[in-house]
Amino acid sequence: MVNFIAIFGTLAFCHAIFLAVFFWRRQEGNRVSNQLLALLLLALAVRITKSVVGIIIPGTGKYAPVLAVVGMVAIGPFLWLYLKSVLEKWGSFPKEQALHFIVPALYVVAFWILPRSATYYFYQAAVAHMGVYVAMSAVLLSRRLQTSGLEKPGQQWMWLLTLAVAVIWTTFFIQLHIDSSQTYVLITTCAALTLYLLSFWGMMHMKVFSKNRHVKTPPDEAQFAALAERITRLFEQEKTYMDSHLSINRLAERLDVPPYLLSKAINVVFQKSFPELLHDYRVAEAARRLLDPDYSHLSIEGIATESGFQSLSAFYTAFKKVHGVTPTEWKRQNGS
Repeated sequence: MVNFIAIFGTLAFCHAIFLAVFFWRRQEGNRVSNQLLALLLLALAVRITKSVVGIIIPGTGKYAPVLAVVGMVAIGPFLWLYLKSVLEKWGSFPKEQALHFIVPALYVVAFWILPRSATYYFYQAAVAHMGVYVAMSAVLLSRRLQTSGLEKPGQQWMWLLTLAVAVIWTTFFIQLHIDSSQTYVLITTCAALTLYLLSFWGMMHMKVFSKNRHVKTPPDEAQFAALAERITRLFEQEKTYMDSHLSINRLAERLDVPPYLLSKAINVVFQKSFPELLHDYRVAEAARRLLDPDYSHLSIEGIATESGFQSLSAFYTAFKKVHGVTPTEWKRQNGS
């Protein structure tokens, strides 16, 4: 039994590491997506290896459980972020997405502070955490995949990857309730077979990992118009543009559409880029407040900040581009 676990566990670990290195160094395709996939595979390798080491080398102490649980809580975020990076065609990693790694970081710190008797409860929480991300990933694909423009093999790959992680999560869940050598065999065998099947499918469809594997469809003017109407309604009714941290990705997430589609709709309907549209709304808001007695207690900088601008210089530049004068001159010309 031990030899069986050793063979399958070593195969699963080595293969996951091989694939992680391959995708991390891969130049073709989306660099961000490749690296997130590599990190997902590395997290799987770390978690799977612990199941093997725990039986082959008893008494591994505190380090093995730390690596195992940290690896587990990292699997979910890496899966979620990989899927989003492909669907939204990230050119760089959005800084706000780093928040997804707060839990893994807290786990690393907590394991050195809390007693080892708390390990089981951390494991329970880690299984739940991974399960939530798997569910989120499935929901993400069900909502956005059909409108992502990805070709059919690309859509199949994303569903297969999510299903594979879900199967591996199921074995972890079973282990949580049935802690036995048979369970470890199930985990390592399932993980090894899943990784090899994914690898085989991927080798048969390598174009999936290349750039621009999106279906070239003609623009849908009606779809763009409907989306532009939703943007206008959101801006005018909820004044979303006043959020100084609003980005094309955050707005796309709010509207539940791919960022590239949102950007295209703004270009076609408004004849502007997203930053230009955002600045126009913010300048209009600031111009109104500059003439409104209810805001006379605010400085120009205060009005700029409340209108959504992150800096005074950006506000002055945008304001002068629209009105041709500075905010101070605007107030004087309009008798305020």
